[in-house]
Amino acid sequence: MGFAIDLAAPPTPFAVERRFRRGSFLVLAGAPAGAAYLIRAGQVRVSVPAAPGRETTTAFLGPGQLVGLGGVLGRPTYHAFARAVTRVVAWSLPPEGLLAWLPGDPALLDLVLSALSQRLALAEGLLRDVALYRVAARIPDALERLGPCLGGEPPALTRGALAALVGARRETVSRAAHAAGAVPAAPAAAGR
Repeated sequence: MGFAIDLAAPPTPFAVERRFRRGSFLVLAGAPAGAAYLIRAGQVRVSVPAAPGRETTTAFLGPGQLVGLGGVLGRPTYHAFARAVTRVVAWSLPPEGLLAWLPGDPALLDLVLSALSQRLALAEGLLRDVALYRVAARIPDALERLGPCLGGEPPALTRGALAALVGARRETVSRAAHAAGAVPAAPAAAGR
């Protein structure tokens, strides 16, 4: 049985509301891990550095998800980039305060554990998809897996972002999506 958290109200007394424009970074890989962000509204793309000048998309997250968990996991720096795909409103939570607060707040602890388990399921599923499925099968599976991580919102994905998520070239995703009718045109807010 899960507990309900009202994302409109601060989840802790030390939570600070932050707003990010589309394209803004919430966290940068290699920067000090000074805050975790609980997304209230909007969508965030999470990626990790790959080859020089490249990055690998690992998740798209929405309301009720956490971004910037490096400090919460005991790391001094963030290991991933988190960039706003749409306008984002989030609660900024200092890692040390969040860790001290969690044992006494079952609703927030439930939200954090649920968000972490959804992220792990998404990562495991995407990794399996890339290893086992053709691109045409990866697309609908990835879109279905994003549902819990986006709080029921439709994903604000461009074809390029979807390609990065499923580990394929944009052209391949475009052909596969067109043939299957799996991907609608990208929303205006996400850009092309």
